[in-house]
Amino acid sequence: MSEHDFLDQLDADHVERLVQLGRRRTHPPQSILFFEGDVPHDVILVRRGDLKVSTVVDGREVVLDVLGPGAIVGEVSAVDGRTRSATVTALTTTEIVAIPAATFMDFLGQHPVIALTLLRCMATRIRDASRRQVEYGALDAVGRVCRRLVELMDRYGHPVPGEATSAVRIDAPLTQGDIAAWAGLSREAVVKALHALRRLGWVATSSRAITVLDVDAVVARAAVT
Repeated sequence: MSEHDFLDQLDADHVERLVQLGRRRTHPPQSILFFEGDVPHDVILVRRGDLKVSTVVDGREVVLDVLGPGAIVGEVSAVDGRTRSATVTALTTTEIVAIPAATFMDFLGQHPVIALTLLRCMATRIRDASRRQVEYGALDAVGRVCRRLVELMDRYGHPVPGEATSAVRIDAPLTQGDIAAWAGLSREAVVKALHALRRLGWVATSSRAITVLDVDAVVARAAVT
């Protein structure tokens, strides 16, 4: 469970009540759930699949976050009533529950414990965003890529069977372009950084996955000093 996973922090009864307030929808990979600037009609609960939250800065995509099952999306616009601050795209086949924003806010008013849980999740995202701003000034390209790899290991990593070391294979639904946009780098910079990490023997890459061979080294390189 992650601090980002709003639903996983609620008890089963509260989750069921929330789900009953909305309508279920399925989105195929690369479909847009909503665009930056849209009017906030719904709050979205992610039941299955992975989403990319992004914005455009000076004509270039910047990935703000990658969210999976248990996450909530669109809650900020529901709270402040302003237009969507980012575009949300399905990275994989995604099942969601869309709850009308007004209905969701009424539910929070009736359940202050859930409102507090949501506040904590929002605070975690703000902290994460602030930390990423710091890392952009403190880390070079290799460090930023290592930071993203650490996050991806936490979300999508699993031990490699038969390896003597603690190698972790990352099967994430992200392209190198997505990783670049998440790290605030160009795709070419990410390619060079991964090449440097392969030379060091810290990672191995294939067309479908990245395997972190030296987890300790990658974690240490990702640290902001």
